[in-house]
Amino acid sequence: MDQMAHQQQEEWTEDAEEVLINLWRNEPCLYDVNAKIYSNKHMRQKKIEEFSVIVGKSDAEVKRHLNSLRTQFMRYRKALPSGSAAKKRPARDSSGCWNNAHGLCHI
Repeated sequence: MDQMAHQQQEEWTEDAEEVLINLWRNEPCLYDVNAKIYSNKHMRQKKIEEFSVIVGKSDAEVKRHLNSLRTQFMRYRKALPSGSAAKKRPARDSSGCWNNAHGLCHI
C-alpha cells in the first residue's frame, strides 16, 4: 500500500469496530453465501450505507474495514500447527472482540 492510500484510511476505535462487528453479524446478506438474500446487491449496499451512518465513516471505508476484519478473523481461526511449534494464540485484544465476531466466519 502506498503512503497516500494509507493516509486516506480513517482511524477506527475499538468501540466503533465492535459496533461494526455486531451490526455485521446480524446481517447474513453480507456474509452468508447460502442465504437467499445474499445475491441481492442492492440490499447489501443498503446495509453498508446504514452501517456507515451508524459508525460515522464513508461507505468505502466501511467496506474496506469489513474486508480487513474478515481477513484478520480468518487468519485468527486457522488451525494451529501441532507439536512444539504450536503456541496458544492470544485473543485479538483484551476486549475479546473475536468472541463477538462469529458471523465473520461464514464469509
